[in-house]
Amino acid sequence: MARNRMTALSLALAALLAAGWVGYMVWAAAEGKAKLERKLKAARRHADGGDLTLARVEYAEILEQAPGHAEAAAGLRSVDEVIRVQKMDQAKKESEAAAREKEERERKERQDRSKALVREGMLKARRGEFAGAIRDYSAAIEADPENAEAYHQRGHAHSSTERWKEQSEDLGKALQISPTAELHAEMGRTQEHLSRPEEAIFHYQKAIELEPGYHHAYLYLGKMYESKKELRLAEECYRRIAQVAPNLAEPWRELGNLAMGRQDFSAAITLYETALARQPNHAETHYQRGCALGHQRRWQEA
Repeated sequence: MARNRMTALSLALAALLAAGWVGYMVWAAAEGKAKLERKLKAARRHADGGDLTLARVEYAEILEQAPGHAEAAAGLRSVDEVIRVQKMDQAKKESEAAAREKEERERKERQDRSKALVREGMLKARRGEFAGAIRDYSAAIEADPENAEAYHQRGHAHSSTERWKEQSEDLGKALQISPTAELHAEMGRTQEHLSRPEEAIFHYQKAIELEPGYHHAYLYLGKMYESKKELRLAEECYRRIAQVAPNLAEPWRELGNLAMGRQDFSAAITLYETALARQPNHAETHYQRGCALGHQRRWQEA
């Protein structure tokens, strides 16, 4: 009887243990599934957030625990493809950056070479070696077609041998690259040599437009107006120089010449004296003042 009770107790205990084990196994399976689900959500979140390296690790861990997990396998393939494409894009960007860097380095070398050739040409031009200077400037332009100064200086060299047409062409190219007041004023002078007064006036006006205080352009423009007998416009130019550069003698001398032309000898004398106050040793101004005094019969002062 006692043995039967012990057997029954043992059986009950075994049954209880078996039930506990089964319960534990059920719980463990559920917990493992929940843990995989949490890891899967984390992998999705990291993949969507761009943290592909961490997402890849999490998908791989899921597949280690559940090799047949279809969503993890698909996620891993997707992440690997994105990483592959990103690496290709990065390699392309690095290649393009290296190409740009090389191109910029070569461009800088060409520019430096071009500038050096311009300097060499200018040294030759100062020695009167204009043919050699032109060769250097041409080589500078070949090295860097955007070097406006090379065109400018080659134009200078052409003007030294009175090749005005060639100078005009070079200055035109320089102006296309770098339109400055100085270049427009020089182009105006060249157009005068080519007997193109309207083109000259246009370029002097452009020089003034770019640099309103550029007195050389006003002076050249005033002389052009004088040559066209537009004396009022010429006088406006000279007076404008007197405003922007009051210490210069040229505008007062030119205004004196205009006064002489209209036989206003008193005004001419005053203007010449104003010019001489700024440039006391200018022989021509002394001569013109003497002429004006002579017209007033002031022989002793003349």
